[in-house]
Amino acid sequence: GGRPRAGGGGGGAPRPGGAGAAGGAVLVGGVDSGTTLESGAFMLVSGGMVSDDVVESGALLVLYDGATASGTVSAGGQVVSTGVVTISGTTGTYDGNVYSGASIRGADILVIEGGLFESDTLTDGDLDIHSGGTATGDEIYYGTVVTVMSGALASGLDLYASETVQSGGVDSGTLIHGYQTVGVGGSAVGDEVFAQQTLDGGVGIDTYVNSGAQYVLDGGVASGSIVSAGAKQLIGTAETVGTQLEGGAEYVYSAGIASGTEVDQGGELVVYVSGVAKGAELNSGGIAFAFSGAVISGATVNSGGFVLEVGGGEAVDTVSSGGQVVSTGVI
Repeated sequence: GGRPRAGGGGGGAPRPGGAGAAGGAVLVGGVDSGTTLESGAFMLVSGGMVSDDVVESGALLVLYDGATASGTVSAGGQVVSTGVVTISGTTGTYDGNVYSGASIRGADILVIEGGLFESDTLTDGDLDIHSGGTATGDEIYYGTVVTVMSGALASGLDLYASETVQSGGVDSGTLIHGYQTVGVGGSAVGDEVFAQQTLDGGVGIDTYVNSGAQYVLDGGVASGSIVSAGAKQLIGTAETVGTQLEGGAEYVYSAGIASGTEVDQGGELVVYVSGVAKGAELNSGGIAFAFSGAVISGATVNSGGFVLEVGGGEAVDTVSSGGQVVSTGVI
């Protein structure tokens, strides 16, 4: 009675629908249906089909050479695919090229060269995207860690967990409700931030900071960011280019450089000691602060805009087009 199991005592290697011992099996062609892979067991499937199997914690199922999976459930184990087969760990719909529509909990997903993890849901797992692998349109929930490695692409994720983009990795169009870190050599393009993005030596291009914060640190570069009301961008030992403050705030700390920031109604550009803001444009309702030891250089202050020099901060080479530059003591 019960489901066939692989990884328990006795019985030899698992066969289609059969029981199996600890160790593993190779299925070339054919169909394996209803097998449970227990801890320590593995199955290699070449060109065959796996249906309604269970992959328990500590077990491994590898699909390659066009192998397919249908109705397979990961209960904490690993499911790995290569070539054009998508890496997946649970129920989904396989259409001959892409494994999609899965709902996965507690699985380690490895997307390697040629693999596509598309329109799936992952909770309490790990998603490792290797060179040549792609994850797109997936919903990533709490407890999951996503790693985008060199040569890999993550696109259009709905991220409620954490993601790290490593050197050579690219993330594009992700909605960041959790935490994203872009390391040295990594890139994030066109993401939207609702919680936190950290460019820790990496590059962020055309980011929309809807709420929460974008941190630009340790040689990181943010280009073309838009910061909306209530959101903020923070710069330390790094650089931003062409940030637009649509009611949001940009804070420039020691050794930070902000170039070409546009400050619109309700926006605030705040520069602290040893920070520099170059070529800013202050529009009506926008304000910039240069605190002690800070420099705002070459700003254009339009009508209704303000630049305040506070406690020894400097605004140099400022062009006033109807706006005001005010030197004050301590605020």
